[in-house]
Amino acid sequence: GWLSLSAFWLGCDPGGELAQPGTLPPPSCPQVRCTGGVSFAAELAVVAADAPNLELLLCHNNLCSTVHPSPSGTSFGCDFAGPLSAACRLDPSGGGLHLAGTFQGLMTNWAVGDTFTVRVSLPGAAPLLDLQKTITRYDETRPAGPDCPPLCRSATLL
Repeated sequence: GWLSLSAFWLGCDPGGELAQPGTLPPPSCPQVRCTGGVSFAAELAVVAADAPNLELLLCHNNLCSTVHPSPSGTSFGCDFAGPLSAACRLDPSGGGLHLAGTFQGLMTNWAVGDTFTVRVSLPGAAPLLDLQKTITRYDETRPAGPDCPPLCRSATLL
């Protein structure tokens, strides 16, 4: 009938109004950023006075960055920026420090099988934390709506 012919013609017309899937988000989609990411937390047996000397190594697969915490009130910031971005802070906790952080960045590039590493050490000493985990499953959400980007992935290392 006429309907099937029309559908066939639409599918084959190279110049029609059909956008290729994945080129542009629908105009009705709100612009949102992914929150969350791959989070980690640990208790570190180190006194706050040693915090600025700590070396934090964060890796996503083969992409790694190192940072030294910087004082921020009673806490210490250890955020990463650049190709490997993470939000990170150390807070006094009991006799030590509580480390909490989240790998952020381009979650569309993340895949099952990705390996994340969090290593914390003082110079010349054995690591206080040496965490390496391969992600077997991400939780996925679409905060802007079911048909809208971005696709946000999250997981927990601990």
